[in-house]
Amino acid sequence: DHSAGAFILLALGFLAPGLRRVRRDAAETTLLLIALMTLYMLAESRRFIEYFPAFALLFAAVALGRRDIRWGDYLPTVIHKHRLHRFYLLPFAAVILWSGWHTVSAVYADAQTAEEEGYMAGAAQWLQTNTQAGELVFQTDWDDFPYLFYYNTHNTYLVGMDPTYLQLAQPTLWNLWLAVTQGIVERPSVLIQESFGARYVVSDRGHDAFAVSAAADPAMHLVYEDATGLIWYISDTEAEK
Repeated sequence: DHSAGAFILLALGFLAPGLRRVRRDAAETTLLLIALMTLYMLAESRRFIEYFPAFALLFAAVALGRRDIRWGDYLPTVIHKHRLHRFYLLPFAAVILWSGWHTVSAVYADAQTAEEEGYMAGAAQWLQTNTQAGELVFQTDWDDFPYLFYYNTHNTYLVGMDPTYLQLAQPTLWNLWLAVTQGIVERPSVLIQESFGARYVVSDRGHDAFAVSAAADPAMHLVYEDATGLIWYISDTEAEK
């Protein structure tokens, strides 16, 4: 959905040699290969979505913008006879305007639903004040990391910007982390302390199942909460029972 324009540009770039009747040169071929490579990367992981559209645009610009294309050769004779082909740019302009409006509308909608200023700030600052420097914090959602790290570089966090790193490096821990954060572990404190080596757990308000399992665990003590975040402390004596 977010790369429709890039796919259209890639298709037009593919058609360019036939439209202009000139073979591809080295620059065009190189950008085509890069565009296809970044498309493959995007198919493998959404993490690479930023790369493919840019190279598809560059490829289309090089393929279509450096040599004249005789559009009249590809239009019906009646259109060419009455010189209506002069207006062929109108549909392209309409598509560009529509795409621009759609993009601006989508960005506006995203901005309206973005997290408020100060999201997870209270939890991050509490951890900075009440934990040792460099202490590992178990978090229930990887995308809370940017907010936590912005307000608190005092601690280290279990999962950063891309949880795939944990999944590839430690598949067993990845599966345990998922099970704990989804609230399907009866005593989450045991796994969090013994498998991950963490005594503090931070969560946003969107993990109700985990909050329920934590409330039922006698070793987990809710030590901080506000409108956006929750923090539990795991007591050693209770976790050993």
